[in-house]
Amino acid sequence: MLDLQAHKSLEHLHIGCEKPRAYFVPYQSASAADTCNRALSDRFVTLCGEWSFRYYQSVNDVPDFTDGAWICGEGDRLNVPMSWQLAMGRGYDVPHYTNVKYPIPVDPPHVPTDNPCGLYERTFEVDAKTLAEKRVYINFEGVDSCFYLYINRQFVAYSQVSHMTSEIEIGKYLVPGVNQMQVLVLKWCDGTYLEDQDKIRLSGIFREVYLLLRDPVHITDLFAVARTKELYDSATVTAQITVNGSAEVVYRFCAPNGKELADGSLQVNGNATLSLDVENPALWSDEIPTLYTLYLICGGEVIRQEIGIRNFEVRGRVLYINGKKVKGKGVNRHDSHPSLGSTTPYDHMLRDLHILKAHNVNMVRTSHYPNDPRFLELCDRLGFYVCDEADLETHGMQSMKEFSDSEQRRKNWDSLTDSPDWTEAYVDRMARMFERDKNHACVLFWSVGNESGIGQNHEKMAEYVRARYPEALIHGEDFSRRNNRTFSYATTVEEKIRSGEGYISVESRMYPYPDDCVKYYIKNRYIKKPLYLCEYCHAMGNGPGDLEAYWQLIYKHDSFFGGCVWEMLDHSV
Repeated sequence: MLDLQAHKSLEHLHIGCEKPRAYFVPYQSASAADTCNRALSDRFVTLCGEWSFRYYQSVNDVPDFTDGAWICGEGDRLNVPMSWQLAMGRGYDVPHYTNVKYPIPVDPPHVPTDNPCGLYERTFEVDAKTLAEKRVYINFEGVDSCFYLYINRQFVAYSQVSHMTSEIEIGKYLVPGVNQMQVLVLKWCDGTYLEDQDKIRLSGIFREVYLLLRDPVHITDLFAVARTKELYDSATVTAQITVNGSAEVVYRFCAPNGKELADGSLQVNGNATLSLDVENPALWSDEIPTLYTLYLICGGEVIRQEIGIRNFEVRGRVLYINGKKVKGKGVNRHDSHPSLGSTTPYDHMLRDLHILKAHNVNMVRTSHYPNDPRFLELCDRLGFYVCDEADLETHGMQSMKEFSDSEQRRKNWDSLTDSPDWTEAYVDRMARMFERDKNHACVLFWSVGNESGIGQNHEKMAEYVRARYPEALIHGEDFSRRNNRTFSYATTVEEKIRSGEGYISVESRMYPYPDDCVKYYIKNRYIKKPLYLCEYCHAMGNGPGDLEAYWQLIYKHDSFFGGCVWEMLDHSV
């Protein structure tokens, strides 16, 4: 019998999954790693392509596909990755656009019994030598909204957080030769209450799926941090290396021109830290995205990590990058493809960034969820600042019909964000994003999400990041917006100053009039943070017509950092 209960429970965010880690793929050699093409790694086995697919209107209609009488793989054929609603004419549900309202009755954490789902099935082969010599992991980089994984008819794992990687060790479930895999994807789960983003709602395995064949003892995580000295004439790169055991790790550190700056080895027993000094470093920025390269060799695996040496800081209401005043000329960007839905292939992502670069855009807000991990690699190489946003929005909580009073609406909007019952789910979303993306020079802001009210869970998300990386700049537009209202009603200087404190690093707002930017922020001596418009100049449909008015002010005032146009393109189907 199938036991499908995890998607209804806040107690089971993930079952059978590995701890979140930095994104990397091991290679067989440095030359293979230098291609930056994971398909050329012999440790990487793609599972993309045609899968068997059966669609069910309700999860209650799903038969016991683990039963021995079940014939695996006799469904329709569906490409992976893609959103199943984009398989037009097959009756696999329909795309659904909603901005504020949830697509389900609001009763968190419960979801409807009639919960559409898709059963994906395929086979893959693993030889006896690989099973004897390697540890086998499967990676799902994006599944909306959650999934149950079965291998050879055995339950293996459950995971949620649609726009984030789930990694699962599966070796003990495999047999030499042909193996069957079944993935049951549900349209809704308790996590749906945290994914109420303004977008077309689509479902399925929409990012790539692959196996990683790892040495028995291998590097499980890497956290590389570059810190500059005050005059930027030197820097120190530290690399925290985690190994699932004890191993010698050989390293090479190379300058942007390929010249070797340092090499050596260290014994890692669980964890160790490598420290490298760099004199007269070439600094990373949007205009000159200079990258150093660290190679780590452990056993037969080579991990290649690009490192940008840069410094982001806020001083006196001004955001400085490498000690210089910089403007963020940004756009909001959704994952969007005209025929694949939420799937954005590598070439499509690269084309997006080339279009933006050609038009002098230097910043992307990943509205409102983390992008494909390779997107940040491209931003490192091409030179884009990124507001990396957690997969989090609860806008529908604000608009429940039974609450018409504005104060009650605010309290309702805060209800999940301030509830201890939801703390683990909130922090999990930030932890998974931060750990995956922590090595990227391009990440300027770590965002706690979008339009989710305010409360202790946002603060705990920020605390998680700062515990890992104290210099992190935290973005939270909801806190800024609520602070503005609190400030307006404050009557004393102390109250006004206190209303601007909190976990955020920038004063972030959506769609204030240009004159209001000056009146309420630029000329407000109580606001101590730079002004950043995470959304402005609404450009879906006929607009925009107000860019010049904003940019005259942005260039005039050092404390006005810039903003991100909503949005790069109309993400309609």
